[in-house]
Amino acid sequence: MLSSLENKILGSLYGFAIGDAMGATMEFQEKITDESKKIKDLIGGGWLNLSPGETTDDTQMSVCVLKALMEQANNPEKKFMDLVAKNFIDWFDSNPKDIGNTCARVLRVAKTLLDEGNEIHYVAGKMKLIAFDVKALGNGALMRALPCALFNKIWKNLDQAFMTHNNVSQETCIITYDALIKHLLVPVSPLCFSYGLHSIFKIKEPMEPTGCVINTMNNACYYALNCNSFEECIINAVNDGGDADTIAAIAGSIAGAIFGYDSIPKRWKEVFKTNPLNYETIELFEKVPEVLDKLKVY
Repeated sequence: MLSSLENKILGSLYGFAIGDAMGATMEFQEKITDESKKIKDLIGGGWLNLSPGETTDDTQMSVCVLKALMEQANNPEKKFMDLVAKNFIDWFDSNPKDIGNTCARVLRVAKTLLDEGNEIHYVAGKMKLIAFDVKALGNGALMRALPCALFNKIWKNLDQAFMTHNNVSQETCIITYDALIKHLLVPVSPLCFSYGLHSIFKIKEPMEPTGCVINTMNNACYYALNCNSFEECIINAVNDGGDADTIAAIAGSIAGAIFGYDSIPKRWKEVFKTNPLNYETIELFEKVPEVLDKLKVY
């Protein structure tokens, strides 16, 4: 039986991935208001023609960050940024079905630098310089912020974010998201309010569901903090359309931390866990509570 904390941690991880997989069906689609036509299960499809339960770059890049955190936990002498850079480049080199334009621009240059014989430490440092762009307001960095939030590593979260999206808008949203996740796992209200979380709880309505990091953060919090169940949160976020995979993923991570792993519908977990493409991700997720316990994070 899961402890309360384990239930929240796994709820957040699986909530993220399931939100991503379910939201991918509605990515770039118009909002569905007809109850009889709403997406309520992991059916795949969408513009990427995914199999049921298959995830997008949101989960895949998050796994890259999570692998780096797990490897550094076992080998403290290794540098987090080097590990993340190598994982990102290896993933980019695997020809994923989807990758955001901003991430692709940076990783294309990073791969070239690595192929030219440069050390990964040099490449990792260069990525932050290449990524500096005040106009890079996409949600490609926020979408992979959950692992560092769970490991209570805010500075590492900003480091991984700035490798592809280096500007103050990303910093604000990631700090807020990071603090919210930690607050939901182990409530520390005064600290959270100092990060400005009081404004999150006052969100009254969703914004246009675009890929803008601010809109994504707003909508994810709206759906996760204005629902009565994990299932309600995901169905509402998914059927709003637009950048549904990322919004539903972030919302799912928050709702998962609130309601726990046990609250995720069994039919959704079954589809996700029986898709062979997710086996490595599942194996990694299941190890996280034990690693966090060994590191005495909470």
